[in-house]
Amino acid sequence: MLKVASGTPGTLNADSISKLMSALDKCDKKADPIVVSRVLKDLANFVSENDPQFAAKMTDWMKKFLQHRINIE
Repeated sequence: MLKVASGTPGTLNADSISKLMSALDKCDKKADPIVVSRVLKDLANFVSENDPQFAAKMTDWMKKFLQHRINIE
């Protein structure tokens, strides 16, 4: 997304994005930590296939977000 925001053409598969968005739409507005963890793992795998360096940067934020979800449950 950072590449696209800076004007570089996107390289992500539109079908994969559509599937991810469909899965997210099915999630309840208040997802439990187990669902959040599964989605974050899937997202990490998806991003690492396309941009491993960015995926590595995301890991810390994903852990923080998961901890945030656990704390508010």
